Amino acid sequence: MVEFHSRNATNPSLQEVLDAIIAATWKTPHPSGYQGEIARVVDDIVLFNLFSLATNDQATTQVRAIASQTAGTLKEWMLHNKLSIVDTSEQAHVLFAIKQVEQYQKDPKKLDLTTPSEPPDGPPIGDDEDFSGWPLN
Repeated sequence: MVEFHSRNATNPSLQEVLDAIIAATWKTPHPSGYQGEIARVVDDIVLFNLFSLATNDQATTQVRAIASQTAGTLKEWMLHNKLSIVDTSEQAHVLFAIKQVEQYQKDPKKLDLTTPSEPPDGPPIGDDEDFSGWPLN
């Protein structure tokens, strides 16, 4: 993505893509209850993948640098906004993420992340080939 953007500035940069993902996940207010738990799982997957990109030996140095900087910027945003969080589940979520980023910044090799669960098997959305016709009403 860094190369594509450098060749043609109309292509989104890696930073623009990461910023959009974080804006749609971490920086979007989470509802309470079940929907909030789902949003927090999505946040965790974003953070996991950000760390994975930042520590990927196969990625270019610039990609790793942008991912690392983005993790630091996200931590600063969380530190700035943590006092305004009322929901205790959301507070725990943000405080734990801050600790993870701090550990990554101290020593990325010692970061102990839980690998996100794989999504359940199932047909792609819109695949009605095997639809059994069960009643919808």
